[in-house]
Amino acid sequence: MLEPAGMQMENRWSSEALDAAALRQQRRLKQAIRFLHRDSADLLPLDGLKKLGTSTQGQPHNIVQKRLLQACESMAPNSGRMLLSPLNSREDKREDEDFVHVLCKCLGQEVKVLIDTGCKLNLMSSRTVESLGLTALVEKNQTELNGFPFPHNVCVQGCIQELSLTIGQLRIMSSFLVLESTEPLMSLGLKTLRSLKCVIDTEKQMLVFGTAIRDRVQFAKKPFIKSSSDF
Repeated sequence: MLEPAGMQMENRWSSEALDAAALRQQRRLKQAIRFLHRDSADLLPLDGLKKLGTSTQGQPHNIVQKRLLQACESMAPNSGRMLLSPLNSREDKREDEDFVHVLCKCLGQEVKVLIDTGCKLNLMSSRTVESLGLTALVEKNQTELNGFPFPHNVCVQGCIQELSLTIGQLRIMSSFLVLESTEPLMSLGLKTLRSLKCVIDTEKQMLVFGTAIRDRVQFAKKPFIKSSSDF
């Protein structure tokens, strides 16, 4: 049975309206995800995005989050707490190349610190705490966790307040959230990076920072060393 011409025209207009709405929605979605680090865009040079990129897969915080979520395979026996373990897959080794580390000194010891523009807080693993001899400084105060979206089964041991670090010629005081983990990890988050007015220069492989006096340090060539003796 043939539909009246008016009904056919109405159906065609409805179809065109739906197509136009879908196209607008796709454009809005592309605009929303074009650069996921809106809050940290000022930290990245416009001509040096190839290192960190705009892809979430290459971002340090995305890799850390992925490891947190995949760590369920390492549940401690007879315990509900999660322990993070090293992931040795080829994919993770490739992702390690996208990490940005710089050298700093903590209590006279040299440490490689992850520069993480995608995480608000500074993080440190329990393994790094033990390696640096900072166990006595860990407090159970977790007020900084309010509103921070950690996976529910990640064990947070506490925090270290006002730890002295020296990056280049600059001495800073930073607080760290301590996560239970067998992985070596020490990272500076977005809050600290902004306070230092940091710029990640991926072309020159440098971190530029400082308020009154600007300093710069080269990226560390390798990620965190696995052996605790290297701290």
